[in-house]
Amino acid sequence: MFRNKEIAQVARVLAEDFCQRFPLSLHAAKRDKKTDKKLGLALRQAYRRANEFHAGEQLVVYGRARLGNTFQWELREKGYSSEFAAEATKGLLMELNRP
Repeated sequence: MFRNKEIAQVARVLAEDFCQRFPLSLHAAKRDKKTDKKLGLALRQAYRRANEFHAGEQLVVYGRARLGNTFQWELREKGYSSEFAAEATKGLLMELNRP
């Protein structure tokens, strides 16, 4: 079972990787097919990596919440809107809670 520090570190890595795949400049740019495709790919990659971590460690509810909360705050601190960060995190948590 992972401790809080380790879960938070994984969330930070997920957020950093997401930011590299979908930079803030794309987030602020006009949305088009190309931008939406890049967003979808970045989100799927983050969700996949989070799911791999969860599958290996079987995070309990508190651990999943910690992962999501840290991921969301990292995105907000990097300049993404709070609404965007909340939606991305919602998708992350839904992915982790899938059977």
